[in-house]
Amino acid sequence: MAHTPTIAAHQHQRRRLRRRSSGRAQRGVALILVLTTVAILTAVATDFATSTRVNLELAVQSRDTLRARSLAMSGINLGRLMLHFQHKLDAAAGAAGRPGAAGQQLTAQAGAVGAQLTQLLQSTGGAGAAGGAGAAGANPLAALGALGAGSAIPPVRLWELVPGNLLDSETITAAFAAAAPSPDSDAAKASADAIAAASADAEGQGGPVVESFGDYTGRFSAQLSDEDQKINIQRLEYSLGQGPLATYIQLASMAADPRYDFIFDEEDANGDRVSRQDTLLAIKDWIDADEQQAQLDPNALTNPFLPGFGDENGRYQRYARRYKSKNAKLDSLDELRQVYGVDDAFMAAFGERLTVWPDVNGRLNLNTSDPLQKLINVMTAARNPQDPILADPFRLNTLMSQLDMLRMLPFVGLSVSSFCSVLESNGVEVRPELKANGAQNIFLGDRSTTFRIVSTGEVGRVKRTLTAIVRYDDAMGQLLYWKEE
Repeated sequence: MAHTPTIAAHQHQRRRLRRRSSGRAQRGVALILVLTTVAILTAVATDFATSTRVNLELAVQSRDTLRARSLAMSGINLGRLMLHFQHKLDAAAGAAGRPGAAGQQLTAQAGAVGAQLTQLLQSTGGAGAAGGAGAAGANPLAALGALGAGSAIPPVRLWELVPGNLLDSETITAAFAAAAPSPDSDAAKASADAIAAASADAEGQGGPVVESFGDYTGRFSAQLSDEDQKINIQRLEYSLGQGPLATYIQLASMAADPRYDFIFDEEDANGDRVSRQDTLLAIKDWIDADEQQAQLDPNALTNPFLPGFGDENGRYQRYARRYKSKNAKLDSLDELRQVYGVDDAFMAAFGERLTVWPDVNGRLNLNTSDPLQKLINVMTAARNPQDPILADPFRLNTLMSQLDMLRMLPFVGLSVSSFCSVLESNGVEVRPELKANGAQNIFLGDRSTTFRIVSTGEVGRVKRTLTAIVRYDDAMGQLLYWKEE
């Protein structure tokens, strides 16, 4: 009995230790649960914050993309408006030389178009481009109204009145300055502050100055280029009359320079070495309807291409990935890269001077600032492209200088008759087709109908570029090609 209290005390002490250990264990589990919960909530919160930020950036990007595309569309529409005026001017000026009352009425219409254009050109800064030309500089188209019936109106190229052929957002600001709110109004002050802040940021980064468009800032710029100044390779097959002959002469003149010998003397990526003549024949075979290799008749008066006896597809059947000629019109100039003899070097050298968009029965516009294209025009007009005068660098340089001097104003082009007169004064015999009917020949023209408009809209760090090929009509132009980047 004496040991009973001691046993009881030990039992009590063991129970107390078990309760203490159990409490410690419970507190450890609770701590682990709390830490686990905090870690999970932290991960969830971080993921939610990241997702929210990403969605916000995507929304901002989508918003700015839409705004940039809208600004680019503004540039396209402004370019089409310019071409609409050009179409009206060409239509009136082309008929203004008719005698009688009809000619006087059309001349008056040409003058009216010129007067309407003055305000537009002043808003684009075009009038300042001719500022050194006296009265013509103040109103370069005012002379149209003074032309009487029977007078010849030279081709006026409106898009060249704008410096750099560039229509940009500054045009909109100038054109709608009269409709702007009062400088003292809250809207004007807020817009000025936004422009100043955005412009300061742009200048600090070396970027262009932006304009205000409602509640956001941005800019756009649209550049016009003349597709009729380029050689239309579709005319090798689909042009009527002497169209194939004219196109062959133009292409042969383009590639004749000895500087381009390396393109035709070295092997391309397919291991082929293709001469100039064979390359042009391959282009013709690619777009014509038959499957026979074409042959060249250099003495032909209309079509220099004759049907041959070989299979035009044989050259493509030995490639790793075999294919056949298209035997149809090209849908874009990029398709030309599939033609035998055409590689990256060929396109780098000549791609900017080729096109597929103008009318196949149209003519190459002789009004160009490209030195090689000027030479192509001279070779096209010459009755004998191998004339020794054209092989003399000194006499050829004199001829080119005289052609440049005739264009005292950059936006006033040369007529076909004036161009031929310069060639004849330098001893070059001109094709009789050009002299007999300068307005309707198939070789050279002085007016264009097809244009390329490349417009870029920028909002913040987002940039969208739109490309449109437009051909004249009585509305805003027929859209032939559209690309968005």
